[in-house]
Formats: sequence, C-alpha cells, structure tokens
Amino acid sequence: EAQKFINPLYVKPDYSTKLCRMYYNLLSRKYSRDIFYDVCKELGVPPEYLLEDGNWVSHEFYQLFLKLIKEKTGHPRIAQMAGETIVDPENINPFESALLKAVPPSLFYLMVPLSANKVNRRSSYSIVSFTPGHVKIRINSAKDKLHDRDICLNAMGVFSSPKDFYGLDTVDVTHPQCVHRGDSDCIFDVKFKSKKYLKRSLWSVASIVAIWVAFTWIHQLAETQNGGQSPMLSTLLWTTFVSLAALAFVLSRIYNVLRFNFVHHEQS
Repeated sequence: EAQKFINPLYVKPDYSTKLCRMYYNLLSRKYSRDIFYDVCKELGVPPEYLLEDGNWVSHEFYQLFLKLIKEKTGHPRIAQMAGETIVDPENINPFESALLKAVPPSLFYLMVPLSANKVNRRSSYSIVSFTPGHVKIRINSAKDKLHDRDICLNAMGVFSSPKDFYGLDTVDVTHPQCVHRGDSDCIFDVKFKSKKYLKRSLWSVASIVAIWVAFTWIHQLAETQNGGQSPMLSTLLWTTFVSLAALAFVLSRIYNVLRFNFVHHEQS
C-alpha cells in the first residue's frame, strides 16, 4: 500500500531496503533516528516501506537518501560506518548470527559475493583470489552504469566487520583499484590474521576429542565388565557422546554470540 504513494522513480529494483534499515539502525545508535525520519519525509517515502524486508529502491533514490544522511550527520564516510555494522545484532537475527559464528572467517569472505548480489543489483561482486588469511574481491558496475563511491566505502566497512565479530587479531582492507580512479573495476585486498580464533577453535576440537576418548574408555571398561559387547550399551554411550558434543558446540556458539552482543552494546 505504501508504494502507491511513492515517486515511481524511487521504487526500481536496484537496492534492497535491507540496506536502508542498516542506516536506520546506525543512526538510531550513533546519532538520532529522527534523522532517518526527516530524510524519509523530505523524499516523500514512508519509513515503514524502507524498514520492511522485501522492498526495493532505485539508484536515484539511494543517491539522494545517502546525500541527505551525510549532510545531516556531517559524516562523509557514513557508508563505511554502516558497512562495519553489517553483522551487528540489529542487522541480523540470532539464528543468522549463530550460523555465521559456526563458520570460519574465511568462509564469511567467500560468502560475501552471494550475500551482496542479493541486495545490490547495480553492482556485481566476485572472488578474484583466495588463500588462507588473504582474499581479493572484485566489484563490477552492473548494466554498464558506474557504481557510486559510497558502494566502495560500504564494501570497505563490510570487509572490516569480521574483526570484532570473530575476535580476529587484525583485518587489513585496502582498495588498490577503483573505477573512480580510472581503473576498469574495483578490487579490494583483504588480509586477516586469526590466531586467536584458531586457538579457540582448537580448544573446542580438543574438548570434543577428550570427551570421545573418555567415552571410548568407558565403553571398553563396560564391555570388559559385562564379558563382551552389548549393542544397547554401545548405542546408549555413543548417542550420549554425540549429544554432549553437539550441546557443547551449540553452547559455545551461543556464548560467543552473547559475548559479542554484550560488547557491542557496551561500546554503544
């Protein structure tokens, strides 16, 4: 219903309104949500349209939207700030957060093109090269229409976001090639060190192995005392082991998500 009253030039399917909601959350936390409502009023677009998943806005609207936000906040790199919040609790639900925590940082970067291409039809994201701790990502302008500098800034923020989310040692993002400097496409070079993350992961694996060894020993001891194999006992022991291992994994991920959310709100 809200779309009926919006300028038709503003509702072309170029950018998902999920991106607009990301700015709403950033403004609410760092500035004032009134800025978002003022921008909506000036552009004649109902706020609820931009805050609802499944809606789309045009490139023309997105340009004006960001232009007004930059003017009202006085922050020319607001797009980069928004990108850095992509994995914040306000922007993804607890299930998505837990799912991301369950995959290594490398996989996060490999999934970026798939995720970005779902919400941005004006640009095309792809992996140029990948080695452990180092990934290069390309952004091409889609439909032969040059993407804005704000897309580059937003990408810089998105590629930096795993540092706090995964507790990485360092994340270094550079932009050696840019269409706005005369290059044919945009290339982002991301280098990250994950020693702390690997250490935590190894501890988790070691805990599971320790549980497995303990259950194997208990199993063998039980068989010795019972004078042979007991299928029912074996099934019970291994079911218990798998359940405990799965529970330990899930609880560790929930703890990591809660810890990230707590730190995030403390910093806010």
